[in-house]
Amino acid sequence: MEQLHDGDCSLMTADADTIDYHTDTDLADLKGHVNVVQKDKGEFHGEHMIYNTKTGEMQSGDNSPQSRVSMRFEPKSAQAAASSADNCGYPHGTAKKAPKKPADKAKDDKADKQ
Repeated sequence: MEQLHDGDCSLMTADADTIDYHTDTDLADLKGHVNVVQKDKGEFHGEHMIYNTKTGEMQSGDNSPQSRVSMRFEPKSAQAAASSADNCGYPHGTAKKAPKKPADKAKDDKADKQ
């Protein structure tokens, strides 16, 4: 599984024996030999993880004594990641434009009449 996050354009890749994606909750349930790498953020290795594709949040582990996880976090850079206005280099889809304000619409109507 791969996901390019909106905003900072960071790439997340995940591999597991099984990945069940639930469209109604935007949750991916990864089981068996789970490996997740978030570029410039860190890595996760374990047997089970629930990944929220909307927020990027990860939840892992269970209550059994043999449950183990391994995580490595990258230090935050001194400069915050810039928000991307160019859709991370990919063509824009059918994103809806914000509705015009009444004042802007009046200006456009006036310009059309001239």
